[in-house]
Amino acid sequence: MIPEESRRHAKAAQAVRKGRPVAARYVRGGRRGARVLAILVASTAAVAVLLLAIWAAANGVFINQNPTDAQQAADARAFDEAGPPAPDVATAAAAVSD
Repeated sequence: MIPEESRRHAKAAQAVRKGRPVAARYVRGGRRGARVLAILVASTAAVAVLLLAIWAAANGVFINQNPTDAQQAADARAFDEAGPPAPDVATAAAAVSD
């Protein structure tokens, strides 16, 4: 009995020698009935779950990154409410002479 691989190779080689296109069933690498779609779906779902777990674990770290956020907001608010600084005497004199 001839193994399946030999027969596929012989038929593909015969088509090549005659200059005909080789049928896909002779050159296909995978076997019939392989559940490739199920494997792709399962691996994609596993990656999504893994990325979600990494994000959930690291999310707390990003929230507490800068402990002085509240103080910085208060400082910025005080600066905005103060208005522009008053010019000093040298600046006022230079503006008048120009």
